[in-house]
Amino acid sequence: MKKCILFLFIIIATNYILVAQDKKNLALEYFNKGLKMFKQKKYKEADSIFSISAKIHPFSATFYNLARTKYYLKDICGYCNNLDSAAQYGDMDAQKLFFTNCKRRDSINYDNNLHKDSIFYSIIETETCSNKKQQYFFIKNLNNGELTGFYILSNDSLKNEEEDFNTKFPDLNKISYERVTYITDGMPVFPGGENALLNFIANNLIYPKDALSKGIQGKVFVYFVINKEGGVEQIEIKQSIHPLLDEEAIRVVKLMPKWKPGIQKGKLVKVAFTVPINFSLQKE
Repeated sequence: MKKCILFLFIIIATNYILVAQDKKNLALEYFNKGLKMFKQKKYKEADSIFSISAKIHPFSATFYNLARTKYYLKDICGYCNNLDSAAQYGDMDAQKLFFTNCKRRDSINYDNNLHKDSIFYSIIETETCSNKKQQYFFIKNLNNGELTGFYILSNDSLKNEEEDFNTKFPDLNKISYERVTYITDGMPVFPGGENALLNFIANNLIYPKDALSKGIQGKVFVYFVINKEGGVEQIEIKQSIHPLLDEEAIRVVKLMPKWKPGIQKGKLVKVAFTVPINFSLQKE
């Protein structure tokens, strides 16, 4: 009986690997067709073909070339959104372009009479299309050149009270620890590295039956914070597809083991992450 069960498991696992490989091959086939159209300057055709490739199996290169295509089609929001997707899948060139071309930066300098040996300032980044804003705060020590950076998680109930950060630098003594995230020298590391993280998500993800039967698919972006102890906390959905998929994505993130914590100037600090989790249906 045990041998039969093991044999059945091997068959199922093998079929799963073959289906996944078939999806990758099909996506790559469409990707190459898209590149051919792009080189011929047939941008509308390339846009359509790259989009099909991304739906079958997402690659960073697919999103990057979709962004290039959107640029020539003068679709700036499409350009920025696909650069962001490519960056989420690890494309550093896309990340640089996104920060350069898809965000506006405004800076604020603060008067500080109590600390003459330091400069206090902030940078407000505004995304071109979504108009999302994030304010980063910096303290530069004039004596040794050390720079400390952090940002604060929003709290709608306090925005009208203590948080007028355009005129006043935040007092960290008056803000709860859970809301302050430092910009680090050393990022947190999942046990085994990035590939181990991707395998962990793939091995633990269970496609919700109702979503499967209704043909619901897409990419969910999950935000979470790695605390000083390496634990996962403050999990929330940044880009939703459907509540069923959102709930499953959160469940998987909650299962994560402890990470190696982030480090800032030799001290353990908490760091925020956003991870894309892809739910994709295989067509028969």
